[in-house]
Amino acid sequence: MQPVAQPDLTQPSQATLLWNALAQDITTFKQATLETKQLNQLLASRLEARTAELAISQNRLQKLADNVPDLLYEMRLDSHSQLSFPYVSDASRRLFNLSPEELQARGIDMLQMVHPDEQEALRQAIRESALMMKVHRYEFRIQLASGKLRWVRAVAKPQPQTDGSIVWYGCLSDISDRKRIETKLKHSLKELTDVKFALDCSSMVDITDHRGHMTYVNDRFCEVSQYQRAELMGQTYALLNAKTHAPEFFKTLWETISSGQVWQGEIQNRAKSGELYWVDTTIVPFIDESGYPYQYVAIRNDITERKQAEMRLMQQTQDLEAAFAELQQAQTQLIQTEKMSSLGQLVAGVAHEINNPVSFIYGNVNPAHRYATSLIYLLQLYQSHYSQPPQVILDELEDMDIEFITDDLINLLSSIRTGAERIRQIVSSLRTFSRKDEAEKKSVDIHQGIDSTLMILGHRLKATAERPAIEVVKNYGDLPDITCYAGQLNQVFMNILSNAIDAVAQTPNPQIILSTALATNQVVITLQDNGTGMTEKVRSQIFNPFFTTKPIGQGTGMGLSISYQIVTERHSGCLICDSAPGQGTTFTIQIPQQNPQ
Repeated sequence: MQPVAQPDLTQPSQATLLWNALAQDITTFKQATLETKQLNQLLASRLEARTAELAISQNRLQKLADNVPDLLYEMRLDSHSQLSFPYVSDASRRLFNLSPEELQARGIDMLQMVHPDEQEALRQAIRESALMMKVHRYEFRIQLASGKLRWVRAVAKPQPQTDGSIVWYGCLSDISDRKRIETKLKHSLKELTDVKFALDCSSMVDITDHRGHMTYVNDRFCEVSQYQRAELMGQTYALLNAKTHAPEFFKTLWETISSGQVWQGEIQNRAKSGELYWVDTTIVPFIDESGYPYQYVAIRNDITERKQAEMRLMQQTQDLEAAFAELQQAQTQLIQTEKMSSLGQLVAGVAHEINNPVSFIYGNVNPAHRYATSLIYLLQLYQSHYSQPPQVILDELEDMDIEFITDDLINLLSSIRTGAERIRQIVSSLRTFSRKDEAEKKSVDIHQGIDSTLMILGHRLKATAERPAIEVVKNYGDLPDITCYAGQLNQVFMNILSNAIDAVAQTPNPQIILSTALATNQVVITLQDNGTGMTEKVRSQIFNPFFTTKPIGQGTGMGLSISYQIVTERHSGCLICDSAPGQGTTFTIQIPQQNPQ
């Protein structure tokens, strides 16, 4: 190795070279020192920024942990099987009513807060998670210091550590509300199961989709319908249609359930054998989240025996009602006949009793009129020949107002005679109307019977505050005497005319037209009014017993029914009614001129 030659500093050139080299080295060192300082400053700045970011991130994570409803925790199991909690989030205050520090201080004693019935199972779950290194999931109850129980769910993932310990990073959630809901659901499911069992024991149950195709039927349904379950699946209810109900019935049913409403009713079905049976049905639509039915559950009960009993009872009821109606009609007719007979006898008796004193009055009123005329004439003679009577007589004449008496006496006697004549006419009409001898047919003047009826109804024909007087027009034909039950025919006239008077009560110009004629050996009697008329529905029922359009208490509904029987059965004639709303009503009576006995 050659020795390094030392520079000769005594030589100017050598010294200059050395100085230049040293200056260059110093400059390079300073530059390196400056770069190092700048690099250190940059690293320090970056470290500070990174530290700040970590602080922000840590703060964010801490806030997140503190505000998450669930409790976040770190659980450590060391190599000596000692359990500790290095970290617990602030949710411990809400979940355990303890601060994180209080909970961490408990360590393994925290397991004592677990319900005694679940402590061992929880320890076993932790051991298995540590052994298998799998996520630990477990639900258990904790008991707070207040004694209150709370359901929680733990989910934690284990991580082995270099020191032989195992750390779980987990989350503890309060599931008390969910557990309460689950308990209610279990109870509801138990109730539904019990209800289904009860329904299956007693009722027919079927489920259809939204188009009506069967997706489920129970054993009872198969038993009653006589179909196998496989035969019913996918079928509609048309398979069981007995054709008893009108199409509108099922249209209404579908409109009801498809709108989400429950339908209830009774349906007659046809079993596989062709046998008919009745079911009391309730169909409940199940609605989806869109508000439309997605399936229908029907509960049906076999009511065939009940319906058969109802039909038998209905038939018996109808038979009893018919028998009762016949009995009531016969009783009413008997009462009416007896009443009219008694009334006829009473009227005849009253007419006879009235006729005697009236005859006495009427027989004496003419002589009284003559006597009064003579006395007045005599008084006038006295006044003309003795113009100056004594003062006593003059005073008496003035007190008596003799001039008024002489003028009014004749008028009074004339009024008495007119009233007596009117009473005689009424008595005659009463006797004609009553016909004491109506048990036998007699040859009578029909016009006389009609006139006597009008006489009795005269007070109803007069004007009232509600309407003017009713005009009666008589178009009588030339009729011979007719052999008939006069009293009964008069009753017919009375019933029809009374109804006519009621019918024209609201008519501005009320009128009743009475016409008689003889046609083909028949007497035709027409009674026509210009009242409100009747609808065809009412007209077709007017001869039915007990049918009336009058308010309760104003009619028995038997008048026209009895009139119809009198004309058709007692006189072998016919009674016809023609009417239309707003056109008035016409009754036509046709009686043979010589009707059979």
